[in-house]
Amino acid sequence: LNTYIKARAGVDEGKVVLANLGELFAAKERQAENKLIVSLVDIAKEEWSHTNQEYVPQPNGGYITRNQPVTCSVYILFSAYFKTEHVLEGLKYLSLVIAFFQSKNYFNTQNTPLLQQWMHLDNLSVELVDLGYQEKRALWHRIGAPYMPSVLYKVGTISIEDTEDTGVKIPEIKDVMIQ
Repeated sequence: LNTYIKARAGVDEGKVVLANLGELFAAKERQAENKLIVSLVDIAKEEWSHTNQEYVPQPNGGYITRNQPVTCSVYILFSAYFKTEHVLEGLKYLSLVIAFFQSKNYFNTQNTPLLQQWMHLDNLSVELVDLGYQEKRALWHRIGAPYMPSVLYKVGTISIEDTEDTGVKIPEIKDVMIQ
């Protein structure tokens, strides 16, 4: 995203920084002024299946039971932390965030080779979330910072699982006897 913004806006400096907005305002941090602040605001479990376990066939016969991965979406807020006299510049950078994710809303190992190396993921999608007035108000209240122009994205779906085979071994059914 920083590379995209630098190229589109013709700037040399990175304009996107990762920060906790609540801490940023509490500390009156000035290093992040006139930047886009990226903040993780929520991690939510996605419901895909009604059953929690699956049976995995084993090469030497039989099965093991394994809990299905936990699938989560991550909500990321992009906020324009710009001084009043530079608010239009902040809106320009926010529009570049929207343009970037509009043009590239699906990431995989082909279009983002470092995805697997950095995050151990094969793919992820990004979608703009439209919050109503009350939801925005509640979000900013929870963050503990004054409202600033922002956009919220849902990044999903991220599966989390233990790859260690710790399931119970179940023998393969070979015969059925009816009495």
